[in-house]
Amino acid sequence: MGRTLTEIKSDPAEIPHFADAVSDFLIKFLGPALTSGHWCICTSPKRRHKEHNFATLICIAIHERLQIPFYEDVAFCTSRQRINAVFTLNVLPEEPNVIVFDDFVTTGSTLKGMHELLLKHGKNTLFVAGINNKL
Repeated sequence: MGRTLTEIKSDPAEIPHFADAVSDFLIKFLGPALTSGHWCICTSPKRRHKEHNFATLICIAIHERLQIPFYEDVAFCTSRQRINAVFTLNVLPEEPNVIVFDDFVTTGSTLKGMHELLLKHGKNTLFVAGINNKL
C-alpha cells in the first residue's frame, strides 16, 4: 500500500524528489527561455500549512537549482474552502511569466483562481502540480 498524502508532505526527503522532477520538466519544456530573466516561480496560496509548507519548500529548491526568482505568498486566500476560493494579490512578480506550483491538485479551482488573478495584471501563467488527484 502507498503512502498517504500527509506522510508524503511531512517527509523532508520528498522535497528533492519533487523539486528535481519539476526542475527537469521545466528545463525540457521551456529550454533557453527559462534563463531569459522573464520567468519566476511561486506557489498557490497557503491555506492549511502556514509553516514548513511543502509547496514552498519545493519551490525554494527549484529556485536554487534553476536560479529563477521565487515569490512567496503572491496571493492570500481568506477561506479554507477548495471550491470557489477567493484570492487577493499580495506581491506582484516583476517577471511577465509566472510558474505557479501547487503540491496537490484536487479540482483545479486553485489553479483557475491563480490564473485569473495574475491575468488581471498581465501575467502569463504556467501551472505545475506535484500530485494530481483529479480523476
